[in-house]
Amino acid sequence: AEEAELFLGRLDRGPDERYRSNLIDVGAGRSVASLLWTATLPQDSTVRFRLRSASTGAGVDAATWYGPTSTSDWYSVSGTAANAVHAGHRYVQYEAVLSSPTFRAAPSLDSVTLTPE
Repeated sequence: AEEAELFLGRLDRGPDERYRSNLIDVGAGRSVASLLWTATLPQDSTVRFRLRSASTGAGVDAATWYGPTSTSDWYSVSGTAANAVHAGHRYVQYEAVLSSPTFRAAPSLDSVTLTPE
């Protein structure tokens, strides 16, 4: 009989996994006010987000990604107010990055909510 060998640490998963949402319509005359989420975070794991938005759905693909204050930071605390650059933009997309130093303790997102103004 053949024996199966187990090679720990040889998975094709990196320390960061990225997820991009579908286009989200927050409604006519509205824009995103804050980003809330719940996540299961094993020891040393993290989750962070950024947003991009536009006044038209077609414009989102070309929009720049922003954190709470600039293009170089990330939302890392649930409930943080959305960057003012998103004001007046009806269509939004978020990107989540789930990070873990080990594949044995991967974080997971339980829910994500964009609160409209």
